[in-house]
Amino acid sequence: METLKRILTVKNLVILATLVLFLIPFFWFSPGAADLGGDSSRLYFYDPVNFLANVNIFGSSRTVQASLISSFALIPFLVLLVILKFLFFSNFYLLLSVFNGCLLAGSFLGVYLIIRELVSEQDEIYSRLAGLLGGLFYAFSGILVYNWQKYLTSFHSIAVYPLTIWLFIKYLKTTKKVYLFYLLSLSLIFSINFSFSAAPIFFSFFPAVILFLLFYAWGEKKLKLFFKGFLLLLLFIILLQAFHILPAAFNVLSPSSFVNQVIFSEEGKLARGLTYFEGNAPNVKLIYNLIGFPQYTLYKDAGAAPDIVRLIYNYGIKYVGLFFVFPLVVLLSLFIKKDKKANFVFLSLFSIWLIILFFITANLFGQWGPAGYAKLFYLPGFAMFRSFYGVFAYILIFLYALLFGVSLFYLLKAIANRWLKTILLVFIFLAIVYGSLPLVFGLVPNIEHDGAQGVSLAHKIKPAYDEVLEELRQNQLDSAMLSFPLTAGGYQIIEGENGGAYVGVASFPLLAGRTTYAGLADFDYPASALFSRDFILDRLKNQDYRSLNRLFALLNVSLIFNNSSPVVYDGFKDWPYDKGLREYLPTGNDFQLLIDRLGYQKIYQRENYVLYQRPDYFLPHFYLPTAVIKAESRKEFPGIIKQADYNPRTVFYANDIQASDLINYLPLQIENVPSLEFKKISVTKYRLRVHNIKSSFPLVFSEAWHQGWRLYLSNSFNPPTTGNFISANYQGTVQNQNLPNGNLWETWLLPAVGSQYHLAANEYANSWWLDLDYLRKNFPDYLRDNGDGTHDLELIVELAPQRYFYLGVVISSLTLLGLVIVVFVVWWKRWQTK
Repeated sequence: METLKRILTVKNLVILATLVLFLIPFFWFSPGAADLGGDSSRLYFYDPVNFLANVNIFGSSRTVQASLISSFALIPFLVLLVILKFLFFSNFYLLLSVFNGCLLAGSFLGVYLIIRELVSEQDEIYSRLAGLLGGLFYAFSGILVYNWQKYLTSFHSIAVYPLTIWLFIKYLKTTKKVYLFYLLSLSLIFSINFSFSAAPIFFSFFPAVILFLLFYAWGEKKLKLFFKGFLLLLLFIILLQAFHILPAAFNVLSPSSFVNQVIFSEEGKLARGLTYFEGNAPNVKLIYNLIGFPQYTLYKDAGAAPDIVRLIYNYGIKYVGLFFVFPLVVLLSLFIKKDKKANFVFLSLFSIWLIILFFITANLFGQWGPAGYAKLFYLPGFAMFRSFYGVFAYILIFLYALLFGVSLFYLLKAIANRWLKTILLVFIFLAIVYGSLPLVFGLVPNIEHDGAQGVSLAHKIKPAYDEVLEELRQNQLDSAMLSFPLTAGGYQIIEGENGGAYVGVASFPLLAGRTTYAGLADFDYPASALFSRDFILDRLKNQDYRSLNRLFALLNVSLIFNNSSPVVYDGFKDWPYDKGLREYLPTGNDFQLLIDRLGYQKIYQRENYVLYQRPDYFLPHFYLPTAVIKAESRKEFPGIIKQADYNPRTVFYANDIQASDLINYLPLQIENVPSLEFKKISVTKYRLRVHNIKSSFPLVFSEAWHQGWRLYLSNSFNPPTTGNFISANYQGTVQNQNLPNGNLWETWLLPAVGSQYHLAANEYANSWWLDLDYLRKNFPDYLRDNGDGTHDLELIVELAPQRYFYLGVVISSLTLLGLVIVVFVVWWKRWQTK
């Protein structure tokens, strides 16, 4: 009996709870299966090596709209996953389960440790009990439980943020800077949670927490230490995170970027932000926030997955009274007498929690609520909080957990009756556990896809799909591809091995580095009549496959992937497919017929995964057109592309999309077209050689337009261009892998063609008008005279903003090296004095 009592100490219960939480995710999926889809993709768990290889400054698909949404912040996390995958013998199931276990256990431990620090100078047993239940309340709160489905990288913050806060509190209590070093290390590994992509949660979480820590330091009479530590952290976090902060800052400040428009334009502030807010605010209820559950009414009315709505109801809303024990504990604690310092900490925590409660509820206090809240959307960047019920959920439940734990501590001390304490603790524990059952038993990540017929969210990637990915990696032809069946919003659907399916961001850009058009939204270019959902549907309706081929050629598409399993298309009712597509392509077999009519030929097949190619109708990534079409408006383009005498090797220009009037001087026919060879060095750098130049000519780069693309002149013609041709002289272009790579900084001292010669071509792409007189006058040393009246020219096309990443890497690396040296020196001196 004594042994049992020693085992069942509160400290051992905490250890047991941590272990159980860590092991729970191991039982969610069968080995090899997982939920990897959604608005973000967790394919980095499946293949972190190739995911890391394709991290770049672009968005994931790089289709007709340039999106410089840097994914560099993922790099440290991906490196960690690569190391772990090596340690786990490339076992994907083990890697995912270990990480999810650490995330769940870490979220509990972070809150437990903070509660312990907030009341640690008092009764140890009660503080451990309060921390235990407060940590479980946080980890198993309904708000977090239902976010485990399709979670984004920002979800890592449920463990990362509490642990960083605990480390800072430890610094305040002990004055030891080593805790700041641990905090910086954690922030570096999870840079993604301190990046632009995590901005909504970051900027809802930390202002409130910093305010509380300020009050806490004030109560502890450590304000000076607080400001010293905070400023040090701020400085070193910026320096350590420079590798992704600098590219993100450029993107935000660049007037032409999508992000800049979202933050500063009226449309971004109001149409995207305020309209969305006003549409959801009336359905967000205070009652659900008070019990720590998702917004049931909003989920139900918005048409969320029926399985999720059912789980929220059965394990929460149906027995809502059970969960009112949480606000009751907080309310009762308000009336318990505390010493001055403890009362100050409690009231500070309570007040900030109330403020966040207002922000997440949004429809409190009549005109002082929604009306006043709505005015904030006129501030640049506030549109990030448009999904306020989800964004503020993280800080609400974190503060709620701390407040609940601290309140429970004082309540336990105030209750004299032993049995009453036991009943209260058991009741709270059972309420927490009951609400957590959908997560504990893996019901949340294992539901069916919304609108699907027996297709599970959890899926097991087939070995055959790995073979397709490898085939695409080995195929060195630098071109884009289509992924069939096309969806509405650009999601890719891949049939799994166990009756499930991956439904999420296109996998080919992430795992094979291949630009992919997976849905109608990928073709949409603002104000375009040619690159639009309607144009494609209209061509399908009229069975105009010739115009579709021409469109795909302009997009540099040479490959089609088709997942021909009936489950992929016929297994879904509507979402994520388009009703228009359903009308003209009602079954999955119709996509096969479309491929045949487009003239693509099968080149590779594994099970239901088939790759097709049409090499006879393909414009390379770089090409030299033989015809120029000048239009007054882009509205003329659809009619031109449908003409019977259309020349495939054409470039389109329109007055209403050009920054320069140079197009007025361009010829309609290009005489003496030179030959071109190029090599893809990386997604942001290409080397080109143009031979036998006799006159001026346009160069087209079929990559989404961005002013950051620069055309540099080089004269490193050695070694000679021989052998290893990927495509032999197609459309006057050769892809030659023997061209040199050069170094990262070679273009930093090279001259560039003037920006006035950089034109938007084919409505979406980049092009340069290479005026021979201009080149002779300004860059005579870079034109190689062939002695027969022709010239050769070497060019480098590079995305200049990539340099911000290289500069940031230098800053981050030097900062990290400096910190490691300082810590080592301090440790060495202490070891020497022992």
